[in-house]
Amino acid sequence: MIDYREAFDRAGSAMLVVDPAGRIERVNVAFAELLGRDASELTGAMLADLVPPGDRREEWIPDRSGAFHVDRRFVRADGDIRWLRLTGTLFADAAGRVTHALAVADDVTARRRAERDLLTGLPGGAALEAAAGRQAAAARRYGAEGAVLLLDLDAFSDVNDRLGLDAGDRLLRAVAEALRARVRATDLLVRMTADEFGLLVPRGSLEEALVVARDLQRTVAGCGIGLTCSVGVAAFEDPDDGASAIARAREALDDVRRNGGNGVAASVALL
Repeated sequence: MIDYREAFDRAGSAMLVVDPAGRIERVNVAFAELLGRDASELTGAMLADLVPPGDRREEWIPDRSGAFHVDRRFVRADGDIRWLRLTGTLFADAAGRVTHALAVADDVTARRRAERDLLTGLPGGAALEAAAGRQAAAARRYGAEGAVLLLDLDAFSDVNDRLGLDAGDRLLRAVAEALRARVRATDLLVRMTADEFGLLVPRGSLEEALVVARDLQRTVAGCGIGLTCSVGVAAFEDPDDGASAIARAREALDDVRRNGGNGVAASVALL
């Protein structure tokens, strides 16, 4: 005879059972490991105590019976925030009242971060890659136009060392807001990595893209504390593809870095 409790505890998939109030009734080892905690610590805890403060007013358990799936953020024991996709079933009594929910949890943090940066609210690098691919296809059909720009904040790690990580995060948000306010509605602004942003400009020549790059430099400088940036630019060519356009922009950015930063360079192939 199958021991369902043992099967639950030993399952390779992360699983949990919660009541209608959002109190955890049971978790297995895999779920506890996702959050870097002991299963005994999680049993009896409220889901609201395991999520970032700004998320605590969200409804966790729908008041109807049936299957469900939701994406929610959880805070690990080490403070790292992970996106978990909860897929499961609601169980109800004879009167139709929900008694508990059984859910499987999948870590979708990498996917969510690629889609949307949690700190700045900007799209992630995957959005730039997809848009660059579409732009390159349009260039092959209608003629080359537009450019990719990669912008790196110079010596940003020094800012974190001097001011602390919280201040660094505030500055990154301020830079993101300033850049977002400066670019056009038709442009795509993304956060690539910790201190690097990407921009796809769908219209205009290389010369016009270089003007945009220098304007972005002034925008970053306006964020204060002597902040500067390096920018690499690559115009779409025919034939071309999105990945090669981004790669050429990165080569140009690396050229600026090797020369001390705080400058703009275009892909050598276009000069």
